[in-house]
Amino acid sequence: MLLSVASSANRSRRVHPPVSQPWTPAYSLPSTNNTSVLIGTNTLRGVRPSGYNSDADWDQAVFGQYGSGTMCQLASVAGRYIVSNSGGHDPPQQNQVVSFDFTDAAWRVEANGNGIASTRDTPDVSSTNGAPYFELNGASTGQMPCSSHLYNNQVYYPIGNKGTIFVVAPSAICSNSLQSKSVHRMDIETRIWTRASTAQMTIAEPQFESSVAVDSIAGRIYLARPGRQAELSSVSYLRMSDLTAQTISYTSNGSQGNTSTYPQIFIGEELRIMCSHSGTTSTCLAVMDLTNDTTIAQGYGVPGVSGAMPEAGNRWIWHPGSAAFYCIADDGNPAVLYKLKPPASNYKTSAWTCTQVAIGGGGLPARVTSNRQYSSLCFVPALAAIDSRLGMAWLAGDNTQVAILCLAP
Repeated sequence: MLLSVASSANRSRRVHPPVSQPWTPAYSLPSTNNTSVLIGTNTLRGVRPSGYNSDADWDQAVFGQYGSGTMCQLASVAGRYIVSNSGGHDPPQQNQVVSFDFTDAAWRVEANGNGIASTRDTPDVSSTNGAPYFELNGASTGQMPCSSHLYNNQVYYPIGNKGTIFVVAPSAICSNSLQSKSVHRMDIETRIWTRASTAQMTIAEPQFESSVAVDSIAGRIYLARPGRQAELSSVSYLRMSDLTAQTISYTSNGSQGNTSTYPQIFIGEELRIMCSHSGTTSTCLAVMDLTNDTTIAQGYGVPGVSGAMPEAGNRWIWHPGSAAFYCIADDGNPAVLYKLKPPASNYKTSAWTCTQVAIGGGGLPARVTSNRQYSSLCFVPALAAIDSRLGMAWLAGDNTQVAILCLAP
């Protein structure tokens, strides 16, 4: 089945715009509800560059650095999942562009466009220009930030011919494990990192495990420091129209339940909501109305969740075909899929439901590398355009294939 063409000039600047070319997958797709098909002409380990001590070393550099990649729709015909410049603190890094292309089901490794040589070892601060940007010395063009733990603060935004990756207020930077309020971006077409703005994000302080979520409808990238967002009173965001750091205040709500070590925010653009997931209790979910600044100022509601919630720390991904959010819990070993279903309306006050979904067929490959998977579950619009039950994919990395899921409506 061919997908319709949308011209570049008319392409909506949404995170998931229409597919840019006609495309027929060269691989099989699942057709039975709650099953998967495993795809891949190679594996992540199959593209390991020289200079890494072992497969485990490479696994750690790409997926074990307390974070993982982001789905980039415009990067190819069917889109690419990209992990770039992961590392920081003590473990091995990779300052390249590692990607899985859903067009041909292949992993690739490409050099960064800044002229910085590939190296396994995470540089220390003396190899950079220091605070606040921590950009590597020796770049032939642009400004490349030193690698950091990606957590959930590296995101995709649909600007440029093939889209752009932003890293916002990174932490565990360099081998010294430093923190920054700066913003950098990588143009996916050129693979060149540049300083996105001279503005510093207006977060109280950059902290480990801060999370970022994109609202492309409003043109904002939100940044949340760890904690129960409902009981705070402001949130920072990068305004995409002029790349300036902004802050908006809201009414505090002290009823959000327990705090995970790794709380996260996530956005449902179609629902115009931002959610804060802070743990495993029935009151661990808080919901904010993003309709406009007036509704944001009203703060979060705590609607309650029926069913067991997973530990926070992994990105919830919206799946339009089943009108629900999904995540893979913990470190992806074993890989357990959770479904978080919002109510039909009144998202801030009516109860949500959380259930586990068993996946048959190819199942969900377990991840070998630890340190949680963060955002390795992704939504692929090109697949959802073929069948609305499709679109969700799980990338465990290591020596596994990629799972394409078919989810019940």
